[in-house]
Amino acid sequence: MSLSIERLLSKQKKCFKTLSLIEGFLKNGDSVQHTIGRLEGSFEQLANLKGEFEDLHLQILELKGLDDEDQLNVSDEFESRAFDCYNDLKQNLTKLKANLNNIETDQSSVTSQNSQSPSHISQSPCHIRLPPIELPTFEGESDRWLPYKDIFTSLVHNNESLTDVQRLHYLKASLKGEASDLVSSLSTSNNNYDVAWKLLCEQYENTRLIVNNHVKAIVNAPPVNTANYRTYSIFTSEIIKNLKAIEALGVSVHGWDPLLISLLLNKLDLETQRDWEISISSSQELPRVQELLDFLSKRGRVEEMLHSNNFENIGKRDTSKQIRFRNSTGLGNQHLFLSRIA
Repeated sequence: MSLSIERLLSKQKKCFKTLSLIEGFLKNGDSVQHTIGRLEGSFEQLANLKGEFEDLHLQILELKGLDDEDQLNVSDEFESRAFDCYNDLKQNLTKLKANLNNIETDQSSVTSQNSQSPSHISQSPCHIRLPPIELPTFEGESDRWLPYKDIFTSLVHNNESLTDVQRLHYLKASLKGEASDLVSSLSTSNNNYDVAWKLLCEQYENTRLIVNNHVKAIVNAPPVNTANYRTYSIFTSEIIKNLKAIEALGVSVHGWDPLLISLLLNKLDLETQRDWEISISSSQELPRVQELLDFLSKRGRVEEMLHSNNFENIGKRDTSKQIRFRNSTGLGNQHLFLSRIA
């Protein structure tokens, strides 16, 4: 049974609250709070949260319409904040592991020196007890492969205390659907872990294919329909989403501005193209794609305001017609007379 729009929006708000908690942990947590266990736990929490939000977003769009501007803006905000959290978590985890390696190296050096001294005092190595963490799951979605791979690599693949049999067991347990089918025929043995991991990487870590799909999405983005102000937001959101996804794969898009602007302008009507050229005519610098997207966003808001004003004017005209009709039939005077008697 499908949930009501109110329940879906309420669940979506909870996703934002959880995201804010992760952001607060990254922003306000000190070096003591930022343990490997907590950072890896936040990694998994963020991956699951992103999947939950995307499911809710699709259900809401089915009820409100695929071009609902408010919901599209909400999705863009969540995706942007989640992407920033993902990068911060990865950076902090890498830094913390490097610091711990340095500490253990220093302790080993000190222990070695003290073992040669009569005043040797034995020191036990520093161990961090990690809290239990549930493995992330992966069902074959190409856009979720990289977050899944990073977490699984940190928890299992690079864990030297595990055997390959154990790694393969954890790998199979974390896979669902299409991804699970890919390695299901492999028996759980030491030799098959590397085979299974290689199969997954070859299937889903095709950077060229993923980038090509995002480029196609930009090229095939539907043109802006000036009769519908919502298409401005849909258009800009589609371009921003795919550009961010390309950058997340390590591909720089900074030099793409002239080509992208030429491509995107062909999706606009002549009047909008002319207004864009007027807006940049005072500068001799090459415009940025972000400038064009900001221009289209502002134009969309103007069109929305004009659309709203037109509805208000129509309402006023309809009310004026009703008043004239009542006066011409005497209904207005009859109402006034009856109100005075009462």
